[in-house]
Amino acid sequence: EAVSDDVDEFMKISRALAELKVEQLRDPRGGYEVLNQALEVDPHDADTRLSAGHLAEKLGFAAEADSHFLGAAEAETPDQRQRAHLEYAHVLQKRGDTTQAKGQVELILAENPDHIPALQLLAELLASGRRWKGVVRVFRRLFELETGPVSQAERALGIGEIFARVYRDPRRAAGWFKRAVEVDPGRARSIWRLLEEVERLPEGSVPAAHIDDAVDRAIVAHHARFAEQPLHYSTLRSLYRLHGRRGDDDARLLVGQALVWLGLAEGKVRDDIVERVGLTDVQLKRPLTRELRYTSLELAAERNTAR
Repeated sequence: EAVSDDVDEFMKISRALAELKVEQLRDPRGGYEVLNQALEVDPHDADTRLSAGHLAEKLGFAAEADSHFLGAAEAETPDQRQRAHLEYAHVLQKRGDTTQAKGQVELILAENPDHIPALQLLAELLASGRRWKGVVRVFRRLFELETGPVSQAERALGIGEIFARVYRDPRRAAGWFKRAVEVDPGRARSIWRLLEEVERLPEGSVPAAHIDDAVDRAIVAHHARFAEQPLHYSTLRSLYRLHGRRGDDDARLLVGQALVWLGLAEGKVRDDIVERVGLTDVQLKRPLTRELRYTSLELAAERNTAR
């Protein structure tokens, strides 16, 4: 056991020395020699094999890189094997060899069907070959596996875009965009893509309550973001559009005034608000206080809730 510990420490030091040669001394060949010498001591060290594989690839030694990655993939533990297959798959993808890259990914998924990084790479490889049904299938699986709202929304948006742009199916696209709103309502792109696809459908195809629910979720999330970042232009701009879509003119007016006073309103928005409120040039130049910003948006939120 003591000998094993000594070998492990030697391999770690060798990897550190190789990294020093590459990063600090700009000597990748020297670093590669250090790793190869270390592998003579322990040819089965997966971490060193992977380091050598990446360095060999960088130096243009493709055959040697292949040998190192395949050697690392023979590691004893599943985690090490899967890591080796995944890193090798990324290298093969960069070479343009998507078939071999997909083969490496499939080896991972055969051992661990829920391996999220492998599924993510598989989706990229399938998309590069325009195999959209496969991409949708993988994205659906990732949507089920991933727990973070940002990641889930990305998957739902991805599926929605495939149905919208590839299959020209606005109904199914709208369904997935609504899912994206449900898991991450603060992402403006989701609600706008939902509304765009709904407009392509015959009137009444999607229950109005479903659309109102999505818009309301987005409004609440944008108000929460505004409370954290009162000067965030895109949040205010989205709120202006969302309240308009909801038909809440009072809330829309308050948000529009905030945009104008903060000097963030686009020409059309500015002209509309100025005309409706009758603001003078002096008033337009007066800064909107932090308190008034909060008050305006709180009133807008209250009015929306009361609807």
